[in-house]
Amino acid sequence: MSYRCGVCNKAQKAGSKPELVITGKRPKSYPERFGPDGKTIDKGGEGWEIANVKRVCPTCFPAMVKIA
Repeated sequence: MSYRCGVCNKAQKAGSKPELVITGKRPKSYPERFGPDGKTIDKGGEGWEIANVKRVCPTCFPAMVKIA
C-alpha cells in the first residue's frame, strides 16, 4: 500500500511505511465507570485525545519532529 506524504504531497513507493505525526489534540473528559456489581472501576477524569495525524515520508519527518 502506498501513501501520499502530508507535507511534500509526493506519492511514496508501495510497501514503504509512513511516519505518523500528531498535528492536533483536543481536551476530553472521561466519565466514571462502574462494574456489573456497581463498584467503581475507574474514577474518570480529564485528558487529551488525538484530533489530527499526518502521514509523513522519511524525508520530511525530521522537519516535522522539530516543529512538534
